[in-house]
Amino acid sequence: MTDPHRQAERIRLLIAEDQTLIREGLATLLAQQNDDFEIVGAAADGEQAIEFARRYRPDVI
Repeated sequence: MTDPHRQAERIRLLIAEDQTLIREGLATLLAQQNDDFEIVGAAADGEQAIEFARRYRPDVI
């Protein structure tokens, strides 16, 4: 069970990668490796990355 106080400390990530296999693989790898990360979106191109960044306000792109 996840500690609710710990969730507030999670680093919000936005993945921006045009190659589908790499984008999905990176999202899977990050989600499995570290509970400190929350993937808020995965953009397929620069325009989508800007849109997602404005919408989801990630800590890291």
